[in-house]
Amino acid sequence: MSIMQLIVIPVNGITQGVQPIISCNYGAEDMLRVKETVVRLVSVCLLGTLILAGVAIFCPGIYASMFTNDAELVALTCRIMPSFFLGIAIWVIRAACQATFLALGQANVSLFIATLRKIILLIPLALILPKFSGVKGIYIAEPVSDVISVIVTVITLKRIFIEMEDKS
Repeated sequence: MSIMQLIVIPVNGITQGVQPIISCNYGAEDMLRVKETVVRLVSVCLLGTLILAGVAIFCPGIYASMFTNDAELVALTCRIMPSFFLGIAIWVIRAACQATFLALGQANVSLFIATLRKIILLIPLALILPKFSGVKGIYIAEPVSDVISVIVTVITLKRIFIEMEDKS
């Protein structure tokens, strides 16, 4: 979780910093600039996250050894970390879209997306997947939840953009 925070905190800062820009352009009814800002937001965050998560997936020992010298714990972490971080690489898309929903005054949608990922999907998956794949199922639940929530989020954002274009 500490390693995940190294990746997530910069993304949260960037998404929160871009919210006023999206809101200002939305208020000015400049939908082209809103869309361009969202695309740039997702692109910047995705690039950074892919690099940092890529290290966790392909070279997990680098991160694991930052927190402990225990060889057994590093070995265990190196086996589990890649599957845990598979979803975090695309998690940023959901985070950026969720910030966009807030900037567009769609707080209910943002709350639903957050609830979808952590409560509606993750808890049942963490209970069901271990029955099929043992303890590893608990770690796989997170990326599966991330992938499903990203798909739902992108579809929802597209629908909101279509509705906004129809109104303008």
